[in-house]
Amino acid sequence: MRQHRISTLCIIVGVLLGLYVVNGERMFKRSPLLYSGEHDDDLLKFTASKRPSSPKTVSRTTTLSVSSTSSLPTLPTVANSLPVSSCPAPFINDPSPSLKKPTCSNGCCIACPYANNFYPPNMIDNIYTALSGFRVVSFICVFIILLSYLVLPNKREQQSITVLCLNFSLLIFLSVTFFYIGNHRKLQCVDEYTQSNMINNPLCEFQGLNNLNFLNLHHNSLLFPSYHPVASPNLVVSLIFTILPTITRQISFEFGAVCLVSMKMINQYFWYPLAIIVIPGFFIHIWTFAYIAKSQCMMNDDFDSEDTLCENPPSISVHSIKGVSGKDVVNSIKVQWRALVLSMVFLLTFIIYWVYIYVVKVKLSPLLNSQKSAWLNKWFLCVMTVSNTNSTINAQDYCYSTVSSNYVPSILFICVAESLTAILGLSIFVVFGTSINLWNEWRAWFRGRYGGVYRG
Repeated sequence: MRQHRISTLCIIVGVLLGLYVVNGERMFKRSPLLYSGEHDDDLLKFTASKRPSSPKTVSRTTTLSVSSTSSLPTLPTVANSLPVSSCPAPFINDPSPSLKKPTCSNGCCIACPYANNFYPPNMIDNIYTALSGFRVVSFICVFIILLSYLVLPNKREQQSITVLCLNFSLLIFLSVTFFYIGNHRKLQCVDEYTQSNMINNPLCEFQGLNNLNFLNLHHNSLLFPSYHPVASPNLVVSLIFTILPTITRQISFEFGAVCLVSMKMINQYFWYPLAIIVIPGFFIHIWTFAYIAKSQCMMNDDFDSEDTLCENPPSISVHSIKGVSGKDVVNSIKVQWRALVLSMVFLLTFIIYWVYIYVVKVKLSPLLNSQKSAWLNKWFLCVMTVSNTNSTINAQDYCYSTVSSNYVPSILFICVAESLTAILGLSIFVVFGTSINLWNEWRAWFRGRYGGVYRG
C-alpha cells in the first residue's frame, strides 16, 4: 500500500513539474498567417457583379500575404464592394475591425476551429459531442477498475501495480472530458477567431500536458513494471517526453477534440517514443502467449509434432517444465489472454490513430505549413459564389461535397479513429471488469466490512 501511495505521489509531482517548467515570461503572441498563396484567375474575375449593390459599401482590395512563419489561415478578400455587415458563412464578422488579427481581413474572419469550416456545419462538433458521452462512460468503467485495485486486498499486490498505473493514467486522460463536455471551444479556441495553444489558453496547456504525461506513463509502465516506483525508468522517460514539448512550446490545438503536441513535432515528441514501447510490447505478449501454448502442447502425450504448431520448439524441453501440470499451464494461459487482448487493443488504437494523424497532417498541410494550395482557393471561391448567387443552398455544406471533401480526412475515418480512444475505458473494463472473481471479491469485501469478518 505504501508503494501505491509513493507511486501516486510521484505521478502528481511529475505533472506539476511538467506544468511549471516553462522558461521565461509568457506573453500573449498571436500566430502569423497560415494560408498563403496567390489568387487564382477565377477568383480575381469574381467581381462586384456577383453581389447586389448596397448604399453602405466599403471598397476592398484583394490581397493575400505570404509568410514563411505562418500558422493560421488567412481570409482572402474579393476585389469588389461588400456590405460592411455581410460575411458569408462560415466566415464571421470581425468583432473589432480596428485591431489587426491574422485570421481576419476586411471585416470578415475565419471561425475557430479552422478545420471545421471545411466540413458540413456543426458536423465535427456533433461527432465530438457524441464521443464525449462515450468518454464519460469509459471514465466510470476505469474508475471502477482503479478502485478495485486500490481497495480489494487480493488486488493490492506488487504484481498488480502495472494494472494500477495503467488505469490511473487512463482515468486522468479521460477526466479531461469534464473540462469541455458540451463546449469543446473551451479547449480549442481562445475566442471566435483564435485557436488555443499553451501560451494563450492555460486550460489547453494543462490538458495537453496531462495527456502527454499519462499516455507516456502507462505505456512505459508496461515495459518497466518491476522497478520501484520512485526510481523507475517509466517515470523518468514519461517526464522527459512531457517536458520537451513544454519548454519548446509545442502544445497546441490544431485538429481534433483536444490539445496535444503540434503537428510540426508530434512524431518526434509523441508517436516515435510511444512506438518504441507499444510495438515491442505487443510482440512480447505474443511471444509469451505462444511460449505457454507450446508448453501446454508438450504436456500432451498424444500431440503430433508434424501436424501442430509445437513442432521443434527451440528452447523448451521436458525438463524445463518438470513438475508443472497441464492444469497449471491452462491456468497460465487464462491469465495471459487478458494481457494479450489488452496489448492488441492498444496496438490497434495506436496504429489507426497514428495513420489518422498522418492523414490529417498531409491533407491539411496548407493550413499547417503555409503552403500554396489550389483547393483552398477553390473552396473560398465556392463559398463566396454560392453565398451570393443562391440563398437557398448552404454554402458550407455544398462546398464540402464539391470541393473540400476530396482534400480533408473523411468523416468516417474521424469517427473510427476518435472512437477508439473514446472507448479505451470500455475495453479495459471488458478485460478486467468481466472477471467473476473481481465481483466475488467485492462482495466478500462488503460482507467483511459491513456484515462480518472477511477472510481474504
